[in-house]
Amino acid sequence: MSDYALRVWARPEPEGIYSIGADPSEGLAHGDDAAAEVIDCRNGEQVAELQGTIDPFSFAEMLFLLGTWYNRALVGIENNKDGGANRRLFELGYRNMYWERANQGKAYDEATPKLGYNMNLRTRPILVAQGRRYIEDGSVTLRSRHLLGEFETFALEMGKFQGIRGGHDD
Repeated sequence: MSDYALRVWARPEPEGIYSIGADPSEGLAHGDDAAAEVIDCRNGEQVAELQGTIDPFSFAEMLFLLGTWYNRALVGIENNKDGGANRRLFELGYRNMYWERANQGKAYDEATPKLGYNMNLRTRPILVAQGRRYIEDGSVTLRSRHLLGEFETFALEMGKFQGIRGGHDD
């Protein structure tokens, strides 16, 4: 049984270009929530958010609907412990998905055959720094009080960015 919220601040525009960043969960009542943030790529505005206790397969199905509604948005799902969300979304026929990149010592990173974004000790600080920069310079406009609340409990602890004790990092 899923317990979730879909918050929409702006409906998709016909010529809009959107992306969705998603963090799946295991769908367990005691774990982190699954979360997906929809961003309008033209202006950095957060236009929608999906968040809650959602099993990976249901999450993928919801991302299929959300991504399709937002003009076949690029969907990037964290692939660490995604429980099959990336694979399920691909099996549903969704093709505008983020493929993991590999640093091969070239001037650019090449796509790998693995779906999703790998969050690890090397990539997390990069993503955190980019997100912080975009918020500070006004490149993004956040609408979600829930997301802002998550930021308040997200910190560098013992050398790792994560939710503080009692907090979450989804």
